[in-house]
Amino acid sequence: MTELPFEADERLVKIHHRAISVGLPCVWYGGYGVRPPTLKIRLPNGQSGIMFDVNEETADAFANIPFEDLIILNHYLAHWNSRRHEITASIDLKQGSRSDLWALPGAEPSYENEAKPTQKPKASHALGLDLPDFRPSPSKGRLCIQRPTSEVKVSLYSPPSSDPLLSLTSVTLHIEGIRSSNEQEAARLLFDIAHAVFFEFDVNHSITLQLAERTTVRSPIVKDAKKRHADPAYLPERRLARDAVALYMYARTIRGYPLLEFLTFYQVIEQCMMAFSRPDTIQRLRARLEDPSFDIDDNVSLSQLLAPDSRSGRTTLSERDQVRLTMRTCVTNESIREFLQSNAATADFISAQSRPLGARPVTVKDSKVRLPDQVAERIYDLRCRIVHAKGDSLDQLNGPLLPTSSEAAQLWHDLLLIRFVAQQVLMSSSIPASW
Repeated sequence: MTELPFEADERLVKIHHRAISVGLPCVWYGGYGVRPPTLKIRLPNGQSGIMFDVNEETADAFANIPFEDLIILNHYLAHWNSRRHEITASIDLKQGSRSDLWALPGAEPSYENEAKPTQKPKASHALGLDLPDFRPSPSKGRLCIQRPTSEVKVSLYSPPSSDPLLSLTSVTLHIEGIRSSNEQEAARLLFDIAHAVFFEFDVNHSITLQLAERTTVRSPIVKDAKKRHADPAYLPERRLARDAVALYMYARTIRGYPLLEFLTFYQVIEQCMMAFSRPDTIQRLRARLEDPSFDIDDNVSLSQLLAPDSRSGRTTLSERDQVRLTMRTCVTNESIREFLQSNAATADFISAQSRPLGARPVTVKDSKVRLPDQVAERIYDLRCRIVHAKGDSLDQLNGPLLPTSSEAAQLWHDLLLIRFVAQQVLMSSSIPASW
């Protein structure tokens, strides 16, 4: 066993030895009197792997799992043990409760603080009645799901696994008897089996479950917002478009659903883009309505308001064109440059020529296309991928952007961008307040 240049917990040293004996990359942090040593182990996950911290608090739990045999599956809190032919994953309850789960037929509930058989019924002194024992709803239990003709066995159980690679608060899903030749096949099996079970639970019992996802990046802080020294006690002088600002505030409450959040911010733009894509038409309508000779009871006059504006040269604009015209009106080259400078990681991601999300790059290096047009193209490309690449969107090789894909976890950079754009659109569409 290799000697360390600092003192370390014996359990960590043994885990380190187990890891390096099977070729898992490891690195030590601390240990020189500044703080207790922490061991970082990289477990396989795609091409790069995922680093896990092992310290004095988690050493026992980590030592009790066969981490040498585990492969982390995609972006889920899940791993595959090829030696034992099993997958273990954390799942979240989105609708229903654990007591609903353990009350299902075949479940084995376990009750906390269950009354002993010899305990007498509790008396209600106020009513003078003897009431039956109170038996609390089960918060723990186990449910096994199996088909006689299949070797696959699925179990749901709580309390959650003590496995440090999984969530310590979620219900655990355990799949046994699977035969997978590689990581991709194991991930597909996890998805297919889990969602088949989850769908049955939702249809038949109104219990909605979801595979828990691994948080790979922290939500970034927009530095630009901290630079502003606005006075919170100063009453704004402009009123925002009601429907658009309601959508914006709703988008700000969405957590953990990046596609929904993106589309809601897009709806903010959508609410306002007719005003910016047809300014001449709006001016014509305003002038006509303000004309004292306009008769609201005259059907001919009203029908003229509905007639297309012949001066525009066309009767309709594509949605992509409307987004582009809105960006040109609401967002300047300078404001986009400032946003990119304030969010360097986002700037690097959205400018990548490899197009990690299959959308047009946005880069200050492209001198042929103005930044507002680049932003418009990128936002509309992503919008089309989310709604299954309909219309004049992308090359079909990209396909739809699905909420269960690893790409969805990368969307946070573009959430920062579209949130910034939605703010600019709201401010541009505001009108002087009457208060």
